[in-house]
Amino acid sequence: MRSFSKDCKISSETISYLKEDPDMQRAYPNSVALWSHEWKKHGTYQRLNQKEYFAQANTYLPKVSPHIIKLKNLIEENKLSPINVSRIYSLLPNNVSLRCKNIQGENYLFEVNFFFNRSGEPHNQVNTQIGGKCNGMVYLSWLTKKEY
Repeated sequence: MRSFSKDCKISSETISYLKEDPDMQRAYPNSVALWSHEWKKHGTYQRLNQKEYFAQANTYLPKVSPHIIKLKNLIEENKLSPINVSRIYSLLPNNVSLRCKNIQGENYLFEVNFFFNRSGEPHNQVNTQIGGKCNGMVYLSWLTKKEY
């Protein structure tokens, strides 16, 4: 098992790989900041090197993309009004956990986490929770609220 002291900085070799590989170009926006964030937050505790981590993550995109489209549509339909978390969950598979954030007394959807096992199959552990739990009514897009 790898140590948690593993270097969190994304390497120049990985940056070149992400910029030059056609599959990676289709999968990820050209953003060193995003790649660095993804590696630091999600990849450093994996038993994979940086290139292996991004290649494996790329295999999950076809499984996640249809659900992202549903979420984008839901956000567009509900820009300024909160919706019940159960409605969000009804659009998503069982391998999802929602993370919310409370900002000035209002709950906002902050993150959607899709869980897969090492074989790429959905990890349907519905009790998994990262960060603040979502319940009740939540806003989907805090950037569209006029006061922000």
